[in-house]
Amino acid sequence: MFRANLDRDVQARPPRVERQTRSGLEVVGVRNLITLPGGELEVVFGLAVEVDEALGDRDADRVFEAQRRVVGRRAQERDAARREPNDDVTAVSDDGAVLMLIPR
Repeated sequence: MFRANLDRDVQARPPRVERQTRSGLEVVGVRNLITLPGGELEVVFGLAVEVDEALGDRDADRVFEAQRRVVGRRAQERDAARREPNDDVTAVSDDGAVLMLIPR
């Protein structure tokens, strides 16, 4: 019974997508497309790829090191080129989680 529920839960998960932030940080996560007056907004919630890969290895030291590298790259995200009204917006947390808002 548990195995059947687990398999159903895995199948119900949305497909993962890969995106790249303006500063070049590779992100893997899930997306949702929202229709708004005047266009669409793609919302991506995920992890920096290097953190995701480290989590897959189940090596805590590797996860912590990947998270430290992402924190260093977070400053680059803030320093990305000047933004225009239709540019994407990205937030990167200390643990490597990433939220992207991308106008379409």
